[in-house]
Amino acid sequence: MLLDVLKDLYGFSAVSEPQLFSEGMVNKHHLVETTDSKIVIKTHRKHKTEKEVRNEFAAIDFLSLHKFPVPDVYKTLKKEFYVENSETFFSVSEFVFGDHPIQSEFNLILIGEWLAKLHSLPLDLEVEIPSPESRMITLRKFIESKSNTSTRISQLVFKELKDKDGFDFSECPKGIVYWDISFNNIICSPTRGFVFLDFDDVGVGNLIFDIAKVLCYDCTGVNQGNFFFKRNLIEAFLKGYYKHRRLTRTEVLKMYNACRFRMLDYFRWHFSAQHTKRSFEYWNRFLSVKENFEFTVKPILEKIL
Repeated sequence: MLLDVLKDLYGFSAVSEPQLFSEGMVNKHHLVETTDSKIVIKTHRKHKTEKEVRNEFAAIDFLSLHKFPVPDVYKTLKKEFYVENSETFFSVSEFVFGDHPIQSEFNLILIGEWLAKLHSLPLDLEVEIPSPESRMITLRKFIESKSNTSTRISQLVFKELKDKDGFDFSECPKGIVYWDISFNNIICSPTRGFVFLDFDDVGVGNLIFDIAKVLCYDCTGVNQGNFFFKRNLIEAFLKGYYKHRRLTRTEVLKMYNACRFRMLDYFRWHFSAQHTKRSFEYWNRFLSVKENFEFTVKPILEKIL
C-alpha cells in the first residue's frame, strides 16, 4: 500500500521495499529508496484528526520559512502536504542522514542556541498548544475514570494537582514552543548540522515549558534508578540559550513549578496510554525535581537575577 501511495499520489518510483526504521509511541516511519534519493514515509497515529495534521505541517512550513533546520517535506502531485488513506494520514519527507547527538556540554550549548532562536521567532504561527489547565484536567479525569484513586501514586498526584496557583504560567512570555525537544528528536547531519524532527506538538505557548523540558530530561543523569541534575549540562544549555535570549525574572521564579508541571504532564501522557514503566519513570523524575531543584538548578538560575 505504501508503494502505491508513493507512485500514484507523489510520482515517486521506489527501488526498494519500505523498511520500518522508527516506530515511536504514536507514529511509524518507513525508509524507501527511490531512483533519486532516500525518503521517509510517515504513518501518522490512528485517531489523529485532520486539524492536528494540518497544524503539524503549518508548523513545519513556518519553521522552514524562518530558516529553522527541518527536513524537506514533499508535496503530492496535487500540491498537498499529506494524504488520507485507510483511516490514517501519510506524509513524505527527505531522509536526513546522521545520528542522534550524544549528551554533552557541546551539544547542550547547540540545543540552547537553537531553542533560543526558535523562541525569538515572530508570533505568526496560528497554532496554539493545549493549556496547562486542560492537560491537568485530562490527567485528573483519567485517573478518576480508571478508579485508581486508592493507589499511593494516584493520591500523591491528586495532591499535586490541587496546586492551581503553582501551575499558573499566565505571566510567563509566550512564543513558538517546540514542546518535545530532546536528543531523540534531533539528527546531527554531517552536512547540515542539527536537523530537528517531530513537530506534532509545535505551537504558540509559554516558552518556559521548553526550557523546563531540557532541564529535566536532557540535563539529567540516572544512578541506580535515581534521577539527578547535571550542573555542567545545565550551565552549558543556558550558555547557549543566553546567546540569543535571556530568561525573564518571572520565568526564573516559576521554573521550579514549570519543571514539576512538565514531568506531571509526561506522567499523564504515558499513564493514559498505559505505558506503566514510562509513567513511573516520569513520576520518579517528578520526585527528583522536588528533591533536588533547590540545591542544583535554582542556584544556577539565580545568577541571572
